[in-house]
Amino acid sequence: MKRCCSIGVLIVTYNRPEKLKQALLSYSKQTCKPKLVMVVDNNSKKDTSDLLKIWKGKDEGFYKQVYTLKENFGGSGGFYYGFKKMLEADIDWIWVADDDAYPDENCFNTIKDYIKISDIKKISAVCSSVLYSGSVDTWHRRRTKRRFGVIMEERIPAAEYNKEFEIDFLSYVGSMIKKEALIKAGNVRKDFFIAYDDSEHSIRLKKTGEIICIPAAKVIHDTDDAEIKINIEACNDKVSWKKFYTIRNKLYSYRLHYGRLQAWLYEGYYLIKNYRNLLLYKMTVRAILMSRKKQLGLDSIYNPSWDGK
Repeated sequence: MKRCCSIGVLIVTYNRPEKLKQALLSYSKQTCKPKLVMVVDNNSKKDTSDLLKIWKGKDEGFYKQVYTLKENFGGSGGFYYGFKKMLEADIDWIWVADDDAYPDENCFNTIKDYIKISDIKKISAVCSSVLYSGSVDTWHRRRTKRRFGVIMEERIPAAEYNKEFEIDFLSYVGSMIKKEALIKAGNVRKDFFIAYDDSEHSIRLKKTGEIICIPAAKVIHDTDDAEIKINIEACNDKVSWKKFYTIRNKLYSYRLHYGRLQAWLYEGYYLIKNYRNLLLYKMTVRAILMSRKKQLGLDSIYNPSWDGK
């Protein structure tokens, strides 16, 4: 068995056993094996726990750990718990991914080869390219750019994916964080519940070193069009309870890291952009108020039980 540089894989799952099964299979097929694969289950139904019980009983050349949380703490809470456990493990790098992300069989080997020739002291994290329907999904790797004094987040054009490049924002889809950098930057914010937790974490990780995208390392993102429309801010005609967390958490992060002026500018942007849709406008107003009051966590209105009214 060929063992990669000391990698621990962290997967957070919630009620998607078929996708989780595919994800777990992708790690068993790696030409360069991780040292540990850890699954944090956000209190899924029995079919997920049954799957994990069978998986844990198989010898696939790496250590396996499963942690089932007492309730659904969202992606943020799941990754927080997983990172905390990973800091106790004897590994150097932490691969972070949702249960719908499948690295190709040479992904870890490609990253290992890059790490070998790089100045590791300058790097806090590396990440793969993310493929959706056979094409690069550029939303997952972004840079900051100032335009008329306003901090903007800019996707990396697909044309730049022909060689390695530095980024400012990674997503928790196919990213590998150096354990030392995680210790310096701190854990992900569990009180975000979902959305923008990886972006806020990126801001802190970036202060400890470079974040490098390695396009030759590839991850397939098994998501659907509806989920993409929810996640991408440009599609504001899609009203989902998840949108609330994107707005609230981004405004909170901008106020925390870039100052009140940048947060105010984005508040105005969201209000103007969403005013024609009453449901979305109401959601935006509440997100602004909650971010200002620092009232994070699972919202009492916009949560999985929201009826869309």
